[in-house]
Amino acid sequence: MSDSPLPVVVSIATLPSRIANLRPALDSLLNGELVPDRILVLRSDYSEREKSGYVIPDFLTDEEYCRGIIELQVTKDLGPGTKILGAIEFLEGDCHLVLADDDVAYHRRFLKDIVSAQASRPDCAFSYYTYRADGLTLGQGCDGFSFHSAQLQGIRKFAD
Repeated sequence: MSDSPLPVVVSIATLPSRIANLRPALDSLLNGELVPDRILVLRSDYSEREKSGYVIPDFLTDEEYCRGIIELQVTKDLGPGTKILGAIEFLEGDCHLVLADDDVAYHRRFLKDIVSAQASRPDCAFSYYTYRADGLTLGQGCDGFSFHSAQLQGIRKFAD
């Protein structure tokens, strides 16, 4: 598991059309220099966006592959916000929450470096790519986006 003093949780939201192709993203996270304590794979019961249910691939139910790290969780589909808003209900105490995409194979240092930055400044959020819009600095889940979970209090209310 991770060497961080706080648990490292990765959140990935997926859709019916993408869930079967999730394995390269998971493999890259499981084989990185820092292995997360948990990987939340978030899905809804039924995708309104795709008008489809989910066919769960065998690797997501294979205990040997999941190693007690990968957890398939059902939550409300909140679009791109599902990665963060859907994950909140499954967090267990303080942790580093890192958002990732379901169709990206990440570099071996992806988690190690972003968690290291997060641990050094728990009051900040970190991403490998940010841009400015309307005076705000925004990060992208695809490029990694990390938070100290204590900083997320009130985010659900804000989003609502």
